[in-house]
Amino acid sequence: MAKLEEGSPISFDNISPTCSKNSIASARAEDENGLAKRMKTETATAVATGNPNALLSINPIYTTEALKTAVSVLLKAWKDGTTPSAAVVQPALGFVFRKPFPHLVFPDFFHGPIDSVEEELLRQKFTPLSTDLLQLSQTKELSRDGVFEFADVTDTFRNEVRPWVATITNTELKEELDIRGAKYTYTDHLVCHDDRLTTRKIAYVYYLTDPSWSEEDGGTLDLFESSCVNDVVVPGAIEKSILPTRNSMVLFVVGDDSFHQVREVLSTRKARLSLTGWFHATTPSVPRTEFQPHAPFLHLELFEAGKDDMVNCFLARDEADAYSMARKKALKKDMTRYHGCTVRNLLKDSFYQSLTDELRAKEATLPWSETTNRNQDGCLKYIDINTPKWPKDMPVFGQLLRIMQTECFLNSINEITSTRISVMPLDKLNKFAALIGSKNFSSLTNGAGSGASAGDTPDERWVAEAARCRLEKFESGDYSLKTYEAAQVDEVIDLFYYMDCDLLEPDCGGAVVVMDINDPNDEWDPIISMDGESNGLMVVRRDRDHVFFTEYVNHRWARRNGGRPFYRLWISYSTEAGPINSQAAKNASRLSPSEDEDEDEDEDDEDEVSDDSDLVEPGDHDAALSSSDGEEDQ
Repeated sequence: MAKLEEGSPISFDNISPTCSKNSIASARAEDENGLAKRMKTETATAVATGNPNALLSINPIYTTEALKTAVSVLLKAWKDGTTPSAAVVQPALGFVFRKPFPHLVFPDFFHGPIDSVEEELLRQKFTPLSTDLLQLSQTKELSRDGVFEFADVTDTFRNEVRPWVATITNTELKEELDIRGAKYTYTDHLVCHDDRLTTRKIAYVYYLTDPSWSEEDGGTLDLFESSCVNDVVVPGAIEKSILPTRNSMVLFVVGDDSFHQVREVLSTRKARLSLTGWFHATTPSVPRTEFQPHAPFLHLELFEAGKDDMVNCFLARDEADAYSMARKKALKKDMTRYHGCTVRNLLKDSFYQSLTDELRAKEATLPWSETTNRNQDGCLKYIDINTPKWPKDMPVFGQLLRIMQTECFLNSINEITSTRISVMPLDKLNKFAALIGSKNFSSLTNGAGSGASAGDTPDERWVAEAARCRLEKFESGDYSLKTYEAAQVDEVIDLFYYMDCDLLEPDCGGAVVVMDINDPNDEWDPIISMDGESNGLMVVRRDRDHVFFTEYVNHRWARRNGGRPFYRLWISYSTEAGPINSQAAKNASRLSPSEDEDEDEDEDDEDEVSDDSDLVEPGDHDAALSSSDGEEDQ
């Protein structure tokens, strides 16, 4: 008996030498010819009775006992690690595949008036959805009793398809049925995930796409290979792509390794239309345990105080500079309302141009890393800046880091966020690290004497505590998922500085979206969404209850920008949490606004916020910020 090859799709050659592709094809052709005559008569009868959906049924080829047994035996053998009889599993050839995880593909799945199903589905209301995982349009749950116009189709799925799936997959399924219409148009997508949730057991997709759909249109169902990292199964590279062929049904078992995605749709005139959902097991699946190592805190050395000539008036602290103070008040007002604001045109034009030129020139030789777990972190390239040596290879970028580590810069951030970024003398940090072990600390300093005096002693060197200091590169198809790193500390201030993205319009993606993890409806209604702007600094205040993600960068960006990436510097500063003791107050005194200034700004903000007439919604956030920029342009 021929042994089935481990890890390869079933083929005619590795089962039985006495069975040929031609014999199978001939048998199928005979069945189809007989069915065609019968279906022609039955369809005419259905149209005459005014109920065209009533005859929707599974292709009889797939309901034969031989095929159902073959699929069942094959899936069970793979699960048990045994070798089935080649003769028994022969009818399953071409329909069942083992890698990258067990899945089934059945072309020409339903017999009946398929066009009527498509027409009825398109009459349903599709609601646009957008989260960190997806962008698509979806109907409401069609299996509800109130959806009478789709009752015949849902009855077929519940009463015919569900028992058939239970038989061939050797699974006890509940009567519960999920079925929704999904429509993907240009740039719509569903990023890598595994479908594990509650009692989901068998996922299915039934395609009603245009018959002319091709690979150039995108929208393929991509299946990922997987591997084990730190005892957790994580997705790897795409191993198989399934074209959304009209009237085909795809099924797969939801499990640890069922990583898949819907590739971005590239067609501007066709929609990827489908019915999709899950059949549910009687017992819930085991929740996934993600490995989330705690990144060591960085300690960024503070540099000399004072205004940097390469930065616009954002850093000015002279009260005579009325424009700068007014701008900070406007930013502080946005922070109060939305947990975030955008400082536009942060750097002087000449310095910003030198920065982008340097990034373009050095981009190909930089030591980029890639996210290792799409299911948890997303997909992008980055460099964690945890050593002072790396920026020396890029002097302009190194100067940008120095600017964001000056007392003057951090004071300005404290002013608009009403927080105190955590700082401490370097010698005390070294003593503390020696006591508890230095593995949780990383000091980003540039050698003795490089830091400016920030304490009471002229030679005393001070550092600010940061949870992240990272240079990121985004290309078409890149994104980041919700990050829960702030849950490890009480509060952080995230700084996102965008570079070389002049053509990044809001419809290209790449925005930073902030959400409340305690609000079950907030996934569809985030607190704020801030679009990336060249030379723009986003400031976000996060605590244990708030997370952020970066929107999927879609095909429009590649088309408008010629495939070139854009860059983002992300620094996440820790802040003083809870009651500030006397020593902490002394440490932070040089990195916080004066008491008089705070009182004046708080009084102004209270007056402004109390007036509900001028409040704007998060979607109008750019308009709220543009008032100060308009004055600057004038």
